[in-house]
Amino acid sequence: MQRYRFVSWLGLAILTVTGCYPQTSTGPREAALRPVEVVPLHHESVSETLTLLGLTEPWQQTVLYFEVPGVVAELLVEEGDLVEATTPLVHLVPEDFQLAVAEAEAQVTAAEARLNLLQEGTRKEDLEAARAAHARATVRTAYWAAEYDRIKKLFQRNVISASELQQVQREHAAADQEQRLTKAELDRAVAGPRRQEIEAAAAESQARQQAAALARRQLDKATLRAPFRGRVEKRLVDVGTYINVFPTGGVPVVQLVDLGQIDAVVSVPEALLERLAAEPQIEIVSAVDPRVRARGKVIALGRVADPTTGTYPLRVRIPNPDGRFTAEMVVKAEMAGGAPRQAIRVPWTALQRAYGQAPYVLLVDPKESRVVARRVKLGPATGDRVEIAGGLSDGELLIVAGGDRVVEGDRVKVQRAPGAAAPRSRRPVP
Repeated sequence: MQRYRFVSWLGLAILTVTGCYPQTSTGPREAALRPVEVVPLHHESVSETLTLLGLTEPWQQTVLYFEVPGVVAELLVEEGDLVEATTPLVHLVPEDFQLAVAEAEAQVTAAEARLNLLQEGTRKEDLEAARAAHARATVRTAYWAAEYDRIKKLFQRNVISASELQQVQREHAAADQEQRLTKAELDRAVAGPRRQEIEAAAAESQARQQAAALARRQLDKATLRAPFRGRVEKRLVDVGTYINVFPTGGVPVVQLVDLGQIDAVVSVPEALLERLAAEPQIEIVSAVDPRVRARGKVIALGRVADPTTGTYPLRVRIPNPDGRFTAEMVVKAEMAGGAPRQAIRVPWTALQRAYGQAPYVLLVDPKESRVVARRVKLGPATGDRVEIAGGLSDGELLIVAGGDRVVEGDRVKVQRAPGAAAPRSRRPVP
């Protein structure tokens, strides 16, 4: 009986566990057919106006850094201020830089004074003093030479001791050495400074001047100035912030942008590259307010495609004196499309995009009523529709509603979208 109860409880536990976790299927969902609305694709006449989307950028923008370390003493601007080029923006505490300038300039003064003395040569007073010193030394040498001869004779007759002779001999040697020294000083005074001394003093003076110039430059760098006319977009420090330029490259201080001109960076499909390369100017229009528009000059057309969209960047520079265009604004580039042509177009809402992947659309296989994902190549946009430059054919069924509730491989209930035309013959987009 106990064994029977144990088996019963074990079976109940297994049923309970299996009932709490529903089975998941890795295959297509077949239980319930979700409805989707489709339209048959076909080539149609494309409007002559081409529209390409893009974003605006300031034509000049920078984040400013100090080149010298210090403590922020004063912020001279507020966010949103318009400043001219070279306008002071931020001051560092200047005392240390001012002391360094004063010390360097004092060293310049001393080096220049020494150089001037050497270049002027020996003064008349110094020359006369050297001659007088040499004359005194000559007289003293003559005196001790005679005295030495007299004492030597007395020593030879044993009148004086050897120590007395040695004392006079030392005095005579000292007088002779003094005469030689004063003679050398007199010769140097007569000849003046050597060329090498003047050159060394000149080099020292130049080095001191360069050190002073560097100190003044460091003092000037203690004031951060605007490199161009623009708008203070952000202040990134406060008074009292310590600015360190090593080892990470410095502390960002101010962000400055110039919106006097605006660059519109537009995405261009490969099919339009050659045509746009020949366009000197293009009309740029705000995607939100069509009244904000201006003609701009084509600055550059990139030749490296975006790996995600397959489009190329076109940079158009437009004047913006009244500031109607701002940075990161969504804009459209509009231009005449030439003669009408046939192309497949789909609504923007039908496009799907996974992160880091090319855009794709969802189709329905009419034989099995299953969802098929197809990568596509985008062409120009016109209004709320975009051309498909490759990947689709006439007669294929494009999901335009309900695509957010299905995945590739699902079987679906196909419903024709309101106003959808009858399918035509299948013709692939080249």
